[in-house]
Amino acid sequence: MSKTVNLELLQRRVQVLQQMVALLTACCVGLAAFLWLFESRGNVRAAASESLRVKRLAVVDDKGTERIVIAAPLPDPVVQGERFKRNGAISGIAIYDPDGNERGGYATSETGSGALISLDSVNGEVFKVIANAEHKDGGTLFPFNSKHVGVVLTTHSQIYNDYKDHADFLTVYVREAHPTDEWQMKSNVKDDVCYAQPKTLEQRVAIARDFTARFKFPLPFGIDEMGNAADNAYAAWPERLYIIDGTGHLAYRGGTGPFNYKPAEVRDWLAAKYGTVKHEAPPAATASTTATPATASTPAPDKASATAPASATK
Repeated sequence: MSKTVNLELLQRRVQVLQQMVALLTACCVGLAAFLWLFESRGNVRAAASESLRVKRLAVVDDKGTERIVIAAPLPDPVVQGERFKRNGAISGIAIYDPDGNERGGYATSETGSGALISLDSVNGEVFKVIANAEHKDGGTLFPFNSKHVGVVLTTHSQIYNDYKDHADFLTVYVREAHPTDEWQMKSNVKDDVCYAQPKTLEQRVAIARDFTARFKFPLPFGIDEMGNAADNAYAAWPERLYIIDGTGHLAYRGGTGPFNYKPAEVRDWLAAKYGTVKHEAPPAATASTTATPATASTPAPDKASATAPASATK
């Protein structure tokens, strides 16, 4: 009898041991699976840490002031503690001084795909370079002195210098794009280019003289009369390029600016007609050589004419 009892007890103990072994095996398998998953996730995180995807990244100084911002798009600029609205959205890098004022940067346009580099004083821009989206469209350089008087070095000046012996050039000043009494941009205040919409021809002439003198604009410069005949006939506002051929017919009509304003297309037309011409860049104009504004007229040309309607505030 005792042998039978001992055998049953031994069998029960064996069964318990088998169950414990099975449970321990399951625990070991589970632990191994957990460790494998943990290591895999760690590898994924390690690989992901090599690439940082954010919409905005700011570098701050010891006082917590943002000194460098990389963003898409960049925030509106701060000038002398006041935030101004940008003319259009841009993405890139902006740098700031210890007071938080924007002092320049590198960015690309969200709409026109142009790229720009800007260096600013605490009062506004002192140096700016704009590169158009296409290589053939060239770029524009704006250096300013301490009184914010600048020289505009642009593809217009180079095209004029290259083809002025073959074609007549004329820039026509039409209505203000961003006058103080209509649609003023804070960037105009920042750049100190602030005019009310002229009500008389004398006021338009005064603004045109100020513009050509301040920016040393070298091209012949005309002024649309107060009836806006040139603006209405050419749908010029805010800026547009046209070519009128030697017979007085319209040979080229460019798109409206700023983003469809492409001087390179004018150069292509002139090169096709007169051949490729390339002179040395003209020296910076002085006040005595700046074009004198004159009231725009529309005589039939005897050779090709390139016209560039423009407003003083862009």
